Amino acid sequence: MINNLESLLKYNESFKDADFGDYIDLWKDETTGVLHVGGMRYSDLVDSFLRDLYSLINSNRHLHLTDYQQIIEENGAQFDDKDLSSLNAQYILALIVRVVRADRFCEGTLLDNLESGYIQMLLERLAENANG
Repeated sequence: MINNLESLLKYNESFKDADFGDYIDLWKDETTGVLHVGGMRYSDLVDSFLRDLYSLINSNRHLHLTDYQQIIEENGAQFDDKDLSSLNAQYILALIVRVVRADRFCEGTLLDNLESGYIQMLLERLAENANG
């Protein structure tokens, strides 16, 4: 059983035609003169999704989602798998976690996967899986 799964499934509808964020170039704070490095600025919706995802990970330690790469390797999926019909909930969540973690090292990965519909596709399969 997966605790708090509904907290992620609610984003199925919310992510349709949503603004996910954008990249901010270098900018200078005119009051302090400090030059700031650019980076991703995710929308409040994406920030909320990330909080809910990490909450789900913490409340479902039995799924070992912190070992997402091992889960994926054991099942042999590629990063851009499109055939999700046979995937279980743990595996789907591991794929989502991999995208989120990849974003920490390569800014924009999460944005790309949201804009392409990949995260929504995973959430839809997760909902199908949860509903039987």
